[in-house]
Amino acid sequence: MTPPEMLTEVNVANQIAEIRAQLDRLCTGLSPAPLNWQADAGRRWRVGQCPDHVTQTTHLYGGHLETAIGGAPRAAVAGARAN
Repeated sequence: MTPPEMLTEVNVANQIAEIRAQLDRLCTGLSPAPLNWQADAGRRWRVGQCPDHVTQTTHLYGGHLETAIGGAPRAAVAGARAN
């Protein structure tokens, strides 16, 4: 078993899955009012923009991360890749 901070395909996939699950738990059942609330008199991101940003970033960079992980040299730990 590799430590969760090691950059492996499994660890990255697990972290992304956990982030998605947390976003689902936090946002399920929210009405538009709390999702559209903005702190600091509207000068901060709306609450709903935060999970949207995480989702878009995952879609934008996910393939690049998979390519980088797949091309990384093998680390001393079996199944792990060097950071």
